[in-house]
Parts: sequence; C-alpha cells; structure tokens
Amino acid sequence: MNKRRFLGFFLSLAGLGGLQSCCSLYYALGCAPEQQLTRISYDTPEECLKTFLAAIKSGDTKTIYESFGEDFKTRNRLNGLAFEIAWQRIKKESPWIQGAGEAKIQSVQPGKGGAQIFLLESFGQKFRIEVARYGFWEVGRRIPAEEPGETEEISVSGEYVQEPTKIWAVPDSKAGRIVAVLDDEELEDLKPQDIAFLRLGWTWRVRNLLGAMKHAKIKLQKKNKP
Repeated sequence: MNKRRFLGFFLSLAGLGGLQSCCSLYYALGCAPEQQLTRISYDTPEECLKTFLAAIKSGDTKTIYESFGEDFKTRNRLNGLAFEIAWQRIKKESPWIQGAGEAKIQSVQPGKGGAQIFLLESFGQKFRIEVARYGFWEVGRRIPAEEPGETEEISVSGEYVQEPTKIWAVPDSKAGRIVAVLDDEELEDLKPQDIAFLRLGWTWRVRNLLGAMKHAKIKLQKKNKP
C-alpha cells in the first residue's frame, strides 16, 4: 500500500445582459436554441439555481452538466461524454423540467446539511430543486518541457468533497490563516516550486431534482356490495 503524504497549505485570511429570449413555447416543448450564457456563477444558492435554469432555457448542456453536484452525477451515472444522451433521458422521465427555464421561485425551504430547496412554478406546473454546498480543491503541478522551445504543461489534481457539511479547511484566527490538509496520491513528491496554482473553497450545485408536486385527489373506491 502506498503511503499517502499530507500537504499543509497556509492561506492568509487577508488574501482571500440578460439572455435573449425566444418564444416561451419553444422552451415548453424542449426545443430551445443553443445560446451563449452571459453569466455563470455557483457562489450562492440563488446564483447556482439561476445558472442552471438559464442553461436549460438556452439549451447549454455543458453548463447543465456542470451545475449538477458530483453525488447527483454518481447516482445517475452521468459523465461529460455521454451527457447529451443522458439529458434526453432525464427530460423524458421528468417532463416538467423542459419548461424549467421559464420558472419563477415561489418559496425556499431549508434542506439537509444546509441545503436549500426551491419551490418553483412554470406554465402552471410546480416543482422542486435542491441546491447544496460542496467543498472543492484544485492543485496545478508544473510539468517541465521535454524539448527546448516547448512550453511547460500543467497537470491538475482536484476533488469535490461529497459531504456538504464536511469541513476540511480550518481557520486559525489567532495566526490569521487557514490551514488546509489535502490528502491525495497524485500530490506525492510535489515540491513548492512545482505548484502553478492552488484553489480551494466552497461552491453550490444542484443535488436533487425533486420533481413535480402532484396535488391529485385520492379517489376512494367503493366496494361492490354482494
């Protein structure tokens, strides 16, 4: 078994147009044209949701895929290469999502582990989307050029923390720093001068598509009398 090495990083606390819209009927039918999103952000629950809905509205499957949390992708066996096909399956299984690009937020409820559950409405259909917070880290390792005149390459290692409530970056307020311990085999033998960049923080992603809220009345079947 390879012994994993731990790298401690000390970060100073001080260092730290709207989209053009086509006819709404196009989105209701799932025929939204491809458009370039003007703003993509996952810094807050609201911005994550807006990014996700705008991506659905514009037919931007790349951003739709990036908006999902890693645990959602794992549960639904999603990967970037086959997501175009998977997205068609998701829309078929959840017809309500095809008009989600025009949805309006009706209310917000707290979810598990600090998540937020948004109740939305579009074309008279109410549905819910759960957004959760995830930790992440990325380290870029410099790979020297093999031949003179060639540029060096950057190898990126990183991970999303699956548990939104897991804290792996510890603030040290007295020393004015944050101590982060990163544990990964790809970081073995990494030297300080080889680090091209280091990013870590928290981001919001879609954790669950909770689906449409059905208000159908329960019909009681009368027993036939003998």
